[in-house]
Amino acid sequence: MKKVILLTGGTGFLGTILIKKLVKLNISFLVIGRGSANKTLKQRILEKVDPLGSNFIEKECYFLETDLNNPEKVINYIEKERLQIYHLLHIAANISFRPEEYQKVVEENLNTTKTMCTIANFLKCPFLFISTAFVHGPRLGTLYETELIRPNKFNNGYEESKFLCEEFIHSNATVPTNILRPGILISNHEAFGTFGFYVLMKGILKLKNTVTIQISKNPKIYSKLGISIIGNKLTIPVPFLYSKKSKMDFVTPEIVCDVIIYSIKNIEPDIKINTVQISNPQPQSTGEILRQLLKGAEVEMPIIGVNKNIAKLYIKMIGLISFFVPMLKSFYRKINAYCFFITEEYIHDTKSLKKIVEKENLEVLPENIFEEVTKKYIRESSN
Repeated sequence: MKKVILLTGGTGFLGTILIKKLVKLNISFLVIGRGSANKTLKQRILEKVDPLGSNFIEKECYFLETDLNNPEKVINYIEKERLQIYHLLHIAANISFRPEEYQKVVEENLNTTKTMCTIANFLKCPFLFISTAFVHGPRLGTLYETELIRPNKFNNGYEESKFLCEEFIHSNATVPTNILRPGILISNHEAFGTFGFYVLMKGILKLKNTVTIQISKNPKIYSKLGISIIGNKLTIPVPFLYSKKSKMDFVTPEIVCDVIIYSIKNIEPDIKINTVQISNPQPQSTGEILRQLLKGAEVEMPIIGVNKNIAKLYIKMIGLISFFVPMLKSFYRKINAYCFFITEEYIHDTKSLKKIVEKENLEVLPENIFEEVTKKYIRESSN
C-alpha cells in the first residue's frame, strides 16, 4: 500500500506553500477538494506549484475532487487506490470576515472539521488541524495555548468557527492530534492573500490611486489642503492614528508549514491533543507596521500613537466621513474589519513554538517584510 498524507486546502494560500515543501521532501499526498468552473483540482494545484516538482506530483501524488463533507467518497477512494493514510492535515477553511457571512463561515468550517476528524478517527491516523491564534476572540492580556475559553463575543465568524472546531476536536478526537494556531499570515515569496495585512495594504493603495486621480482633476483645491503628489510620492497632512500599545501578530506561512512538517515527523502517540500557537514571540508595534506599509506605498503622512479609545474613535470618524467622501468607503471597510487587531493589546503564549524554532533554526518574520511586500505588490500590479 502507498503511504500518503491526506490534505485539504491544497489550493489555498497556506496549502500551496505546504505542497511545494512536501514535493521538495518527496512526501506523497492525497489532496481532496473542488475544482473550479474550468479547471480540475489537479490543474489548479499544478499551476501554482513549481513546474520542477510536477513530475513527482504526477507519479507519486493523488487528487480527489469531492465536497469535504462526503466521507464515504473519500474512504472509498482510499480503499480503491490502496492508500495508507499516515497523517490527515485539515487546512481548508472559509476565512471571510464579512458580517453578512458570519453564520455561513461558522457552519462551513465546523462541518468540514467534523468530517475530517471523523475520517481520521476511522483511519486511525494522526490528525492535524489549522486553527487561529485569535481563537480567543477579543480577550486581552496573555493568551495561553493550553486555554480554550469562550469569550463574551468574537470579532468575526472565522474566529468563532475555529473555537467551535477546537471544542469538537477535544470532545471527539480518538487519535493523536495537533492543533496549530497561526497568527496573521504574510509572505514576501508567494502570491498575495486576501486577508490580514494584504487587506490594509490594498486599502491604502486604492485610496492613494483615488486621491491621485482627484488631484489631477482639481490640483488647486488639493494644494490648498496640503495634499500633493510628486512623482509617485503622495503627501497627506492628515495623521494616521493607532493605539500606541498595540502590536500585531504576524508570521510567515513558511514557518507555519515548517511547524506542520515538524509535527508530522514528531508525533507523540502518548499525547492525545497538543496545541501550538504559531505567533511572533516579538511582535512588532502597529506603528512600525504602518510606517513600513506607507513607506512601501510611497505615502507620506504623520503616524501618531494615541490611547486605544481615541484610535477606535478615529476609525469610526473615518466611517462617518466616508458617507460624505465616497473615496473613503472602501478604505473604511478594510480598516474597520481589523479594528481590534490595530487598537488592542494582547500577547500570545509561544512556549511550544520557541522550542521548535530553536531546535529547527527557523525564522519567524523577516525584517522590513511589510515594506518589501508592499513594493512587490506595486511592481507586480503594474506589469
